[in-house]
Amino acid sequence: MRFHPRVAMRVRESRWHRGQALEAQPDGYLLWRARVAEPREMLPWIRGWGADCEVLEPQELREMLMGEAKAMAELYGWHVSSAAGAKSSTLDDFFGG
Repeated sequence: MRFHPRVAMRVRESRWHRGQALEAQPDGYLLWRARVAEPREMLPWIRGWGADCEVLEPQELREMLMGEAKAMAELYGWHVSSAAGAKSSTLDDFFGG
């Protein structure tokens, strides 16, 4: 997982998993790695970090969270396309894209 610089210090402060490995990035982001038996069990922890945490792998977990993010956006009236290169004017307008 890749943590935003604004939460990197907090992630470093605790041992979240006995096998975790942390790697500071030059841009201030923090990579967090651990081997877990069932990645889905980490979903509540990942969700708790919100947009400050990006799941890089496993791909299945990343896609699951992408689906949840899309569903949440649509719940609030933002229309999101998963097509490569597709523009979503609502999100672009809101986030300045």
